[in-house]
Amino acid sequence: MERTAECCCGQAKLTIKDEPLIHVVCHCDDCKKRTGSAFGISAYFSDDQIINKLGAMNQYKIQNDGYEQLRSFCSNCGTTLFWHISVFKNIIGISGGCFIENPLSKPNIVAENQSKQYWFDLLGHWEESFDIKILTQPKIK
Repeated sequence: MERTAECCCGQAKLTIKDEPLIHVVCHCDDCKKRTGSAFGISAYFSDDQIINKLGAMNQYKIQNDGYEQLRSFCSNCGTTLFWHISVFKNIIGISGGCFIENPLSKPNIVAENQSKQYWFDLLGHWEESFDIKILTQPKIK
């Protein structure tokens, strides 16, 4: 299966194959600031799942908790489309809400739950933990 994540104006796109390694709702301050929302929805794929990148994008780096993130955003509308985190080798993070035409299945993991908004409740099927090792080990099929 192929999916395309695109920015608000539609000029920047990233096409991915197969399912994400992990699909997570994150309540950390970094994701809140990245999205301008109460939480972020992120899908992580291996770099070899990238089929195509289109459009003019700019980048910026941030340091957070001892690691570096390189974020790519549309140079026209500013949507943060994807990022690489230094501790996740060969893994790309993509803004989950940017998959519009062929959305991802619902996330089943939540990270930084202690930082969630007091009014946000999770449904019973969500796993309330996040292990960074999930992204650093090969996916077992």
